[in-house]
Amino acid sequence: MDDFNSTKILWSDISIKPNFALVDSEYLINNTAYMITGAMKNTVRLLNSAVTEWYLPRIATDLGKGIRYFKQFVEQVPIPDLRVNPRLDEAINSMEQDINQVLFDFYKFTDEEIAELLK
Repeated sequence: MDDFNSTKILWSDISIKPNFALVDSEYLINNTAYMITGAMKNTVRLLNSAVTEWYLPRIATDLGKGIRYFKQFVEQVPIPDLRVNPRLDEAINSMEQDINQVLFDFYKFTDEEIAELLK
């Protein structure tokens, strides 16, 4: 039960785009939602980024007007561990930078790759 009392990231099973939410309170969820516990707070911003929005439809079940955000697919999203990348965490905390640009720089995407991600 400690996981339900801790800060966690929740998301719905079906969505048309990343829709992850950071929740500080005690919440119970059913089988149409999932949670991540023990993640750093900025992880939710990474999960809601253009990188995730581009990547998940390529690996998840397509429903035509949305995708299945099953845990097995979300676990495959290449989200950097902010505990071992403190500079990235600091950059995310700095509201001066767009989260997508921070990730584009982190992954060293080319202009062509960025254009594809933002289509």
